[in-house]
Amino acid sequence: MEASMEKLEAGSGDVEMALELQVNKSLSGAGAGQESKSSEEKSSHMSPSNQTSSSSMARQHVIDQLEQASSAEEIVRILKELQRPENKGEMKQREIEIVIRAMGKKNVKAHQSSEDIQVLACGILGDLAKTGPRLRVDIAKHKGIEAVLAAMRAHPAGQPVQQQACGALGSLAVNADNQVKIAGLGGIEAVLAAVKAFLSSEDLLPVALNLLACFSSKESKSLMRELGAGDLVSSAMKRFEQNAIIPNIGKIVLEWLQ
Repeated sequence: MEASMEKLEAGSGDVEMALELQVNKSLSGAGAGQESKSSEEKSSHMSPSNQTSSSSMARQHVIDQLEQASSAEEIVRILKELQRPENKGEMKQREIEIVIRAMGKKNVKAHQSSEDIQVLACGILGDLAKTGPRLRVDIAKHKGIEAVLAAMRAHPAGQPVQQQACGALGSLAVNADNQVKIAGLGGIEAVLAAVKAFLSSEDLLPVALNLLACFSSKESKSLMRELGAGDLVSSAMKRFEQNAIIPNIGKIVLEWLQ
């Protein structure tokens, strides 16, 4: 919390006023100091644990709204609320499940706002997956991987969806079991399709290549070779030779594929 402070600017013509203020300050003595101390105590009254509890309660209210939301516009609005700094942080399993369910609600799939829903939800899941191992497991448990891949397949021409989805899968793939699950559900095919579709995107490629670099099994390597991953990665590296990230990640993927 930022404290607001008043500044007194006394010009050369206000000497008398400045002197009067100085006298008043001296007369107030310890009383003013006590008042200041009391104010500080009040401002620091809320402990970190109370602040966390308050934040969790606020987020819970937003999650309840999301569970009841019936229109695409409403879901978009609520997901944006969840991305506000005060609503971020570790989520309980029920909260994660509700976010994932929002991605597949039947009454919004064909709506023009569906793409926005997928972008926002994938972003939320990706942020959660970065916060710790438990959440990576919980997201997978509630079919978050399936929901993210479904978003990619439903919006093949939507770069924001593909980019956020690759980011979410990359964060989830830190978990070895999730790597296997993503590959088994067609994740390698999905990310290679995204790379091919957006080979000129300097924003999407680092995220997608990072996801490819996460796969470590022999089966994944064999599949990536079969699908021409090496050629795609090489093309991306040539297009962005001056980029600080794409060639480095691409090199890691190519070395692993050899």
